[in-house]
Amino acid sequence: MRGRTRTRDEQRQLRELLTRDHTLNGGILFGLDGYVIEVQARAMEVLKRPASWLAATDVSGMAGVGVREAVVRIAGAFAKLRIPEPEVSIQINLTPASILKEGSWLDLPLAIIMLQAAGVLPDLPEYREGDFILMGEVGLHGELRRVPGALSIAYVAKPGQSLIVPAGNEKECVLILAKPGHEGCRVFAVSTLEEVVDFFAGKRKLENALRQEIRFESVIPKAVDFGAIRGQDRAKEAAIVAAAGG
Repeated sequence: MRGRTRTRDEQRQLRELLTRDHTLNGGILFGLDGYVIEVQARAMEVLKRPASWLAATDVSGMAGVGVREAVVRIAGAFAKLRIPEPEVSIQINLTPASILKEGSWLDLPLAIIMLQAAGVLPDLPEYREGDFILMGEVGLHGELRRVPGALSIAYVAKPGQSLIVPAGNEKECVLILAKPGHEGCRVFAVSTLEEVVDFFAGKRKLENALRQEIRFESVIPKAVDFGAIRGQDRAKEAAIVAAAGG
C-alpha cells in the first residue's frame, strides 16, 4: 500500500475493521498457579499509510516489560512469514488488569490476535472465542519455544477447551486428563507460528496429542522386595523403623 492511494473498497474494508471485537484466551504462571488471561484487541484507527507492527500496536492491562518485548519478537516472526504491515492501529488489553503479566507465555495469543485485529486472519465467532487457550514463546524466526509451568496453566482449562502449546510442552499438558474436570479437553502441539496462523486461517488441521493413550511412569525407582531378601533381619528392621519415621 505504500506509494499508492487506496480504493474506496479498500477504505471501506479498513473502516469495517474498527467495528470488530477480538478475544482470545492465554495463560500465565503467577507464583506456582496458572491463570487464564483474556486477551482483547480491536483496531482503533485507520492509518494514512502502513506502519510497522511495533509502531501500530499498544498493549495495556498491567503488561510487564517481558510482555511488551514480545511484540518485538512477534514483529520479527511476521517479517519471516512475509506478513504485510498493518494499516490500522491496534490496541490490546489483558484482563484481569489486577495481575502483573510477565514472561513469554502470552506471545502466541498476542501474535494471533494482532493478525485478527489487522484483518490478516478472520475473526472467530463470539461463541468460539473461549474454545482455545494459547501459550508459547514466539522466536524471532517464527519458531515456538516451550514455556515453564505449562501444566499449571493447562490445569485451569475448562471441560471442552483446546490448548495450543509448543511441542515439548504437550506431554505435561496431557496430564490434566488424570484429574476430573477436564473432560473433552484437547492438546495441540505446534512447532512454528506458521502452523497456528494456518490453523486459524482454516488452511491446516492440528493433531490432538490426547488421541493416544496416556501412560504414567513412576519417577521413583521400584523398591527392593524384602520378601526376596534372606536373613539380614536386623537391617530390615532398621529400614522399616526408618521408613516409619521412628
